[in-house]
Amino acid sequence: MNTFEKAQVGDKVYSLKYGEGKIIRVKPREENYPIIINFNREASDFAYAINGKYVKNDLTPDLYWSKPEIIEPEAPKRLVEKIVNRYCNVYKNNSGNHYLGQMHETKQEAIIAHSRMYTTSSELVFEAAEVTVKYKAKE
Repeated sequence: MNTFEKAQVGDKVYSLKYGEGKIIRVKPREENYPIIINFNREASDFAYAINGKYVKNDLTPDLYWSKPEIIEPEAPKRLVEKIVNRYCNVYKNNSGNHYLGQMHETKQEAIIAHSRMYTTSSELVFEAAEVTVKYKAKE
């Protein structure tokens, strides 16, 4: 954590809220806000705690020895909806239920796939039927 235990009058600092400033006074460390900063503004000077916080309850400090470099993370990859057309064979099994065979990018691939099937327990209902597939994938 950034501390200002060794702060001295004249040290340059940086505030996320006010920008560049200079320490103009250091009160006894026992005080709640012993570091007094001037940010070259018309408003009065600002007092900070030893830990760099403007208000002790703040989650993060506002005061640093130099301007912090903020590295923004990459935006999260979102799932997007994609739609593609594929070809597959439609079969009917002995129970009378229909099901789709493996998806193929071309009609010819679907026809060849049917000719390579080894099962006789299913009846071909539609050969190389064109289907639209909707799915979600990362961008």
